[in-house]
Amino acid sequence: MTPEEFIQKWLPDYKARLEKYLLNREDIDKYYIPATAIAYKHNMPKLANVIMLGHLLAATDIFTVDELVMSMEKSISSSKKDLLAANINALNLGFEYVEV
Repeated sequence: MTPEEFIQKWLPDYKARLEKYLLNREDIDKYYIPATAIAYKHNMPKLANVIMLGHLLAATDIFTVDELVMSMEKSISSSKKDLLAANINALNLGFEYVEV
């Protein structure tokens, strides 16, 4: 199932509901990124959350990508070190995303 098919089947009006809820709020910042579609496009469907995190870093300057990568290197267990490269790639995809 593609991300678009998933959304049509399970979340047909999610964007409309989200926008209705958030539209008039001025106390929060909103960032939109098609993280699931990007994740599937790059064959990493389980890393949409990391793509979103990368986009949030770019939008807010909470901390740098390098700082997060150092944190990931320290916190990922030795049995999961093979996942580090994919997580860093996903982080960079989100950081570099530009809405067209």
